[in-house]
Amino acid sequence: VTTCWVAPLEFSKAESDPLAAFSQDLVDEWNESRQDDYQSLAQAFFGEDLGVESVDSPRITFMDRFGFDFRFRFPRKDGQKSSGSDKQALDIREYRVGFRQQAMSREEAQSSMFKMLQEAWEKNHGFDDDEWGESRSPPFILKRATDKKIEDPVAAGRPTTVRPA
Repeated sequence: VTTCWVAPLEFSKAESDPLAAFSQDLVDEWNESRQDDYQSLAQAFFGEDLGVESVDSPRITFMDRFGFDFRFRFPRKDGQKSSGSDKQALDIREYRVGFRQQAMSREEAQSSMFKMLQEAWEKNHGFDDDEWGESRSPPFILKRATDKKIEDPVAAGRPTTVRPA
C-alpha cells in the first residue's frame, strides 16, 4: 500500500467518482442476481491458480469507474478444519479487477461488467481469442487481501539475519 499527501488546494479541486451516486445499488443488485456469473468469473480468472473448481460466497464489495473488488471463499488446501467444527476451513481472497476502459456512467459500468462476465464465460468454454483475431491480454487483476496466515519469523522467535554479500 502506498500513500501520499495531497495539497489542500488539489484536494478541493478533486471530483468524486462518476459512479459514486449509484455504484452501491448496482453492486447490491448484481450480488443478488449474478451468483452463477460470479462462479464463472472466479473459475476463469482465479480457479487455475488456486486449484479450485468453485468458490463459496462470491461477491463484489466495491466498484468505481476503474473496476471492482471481487471477494470469495474456497476450501483450504491444508485440510484444516474450522475451529470447533468438522467443516473444512475456508480461505478468503479479494482481488481488484480492472475494467478494460473507464466507466463514466451507469450504462458504461453495466456494459463493462457484462463484457467481463462474457470474457469469463468464453474462457471457461474454450473460445480462443486468436480464433477471432482479437488476441487480448487478461484484465488487470491485483490481489488485495487474503485470510491465509502469513508467518512472521521474528514474532515466532526465529529472527532472520541478513548477511552482507
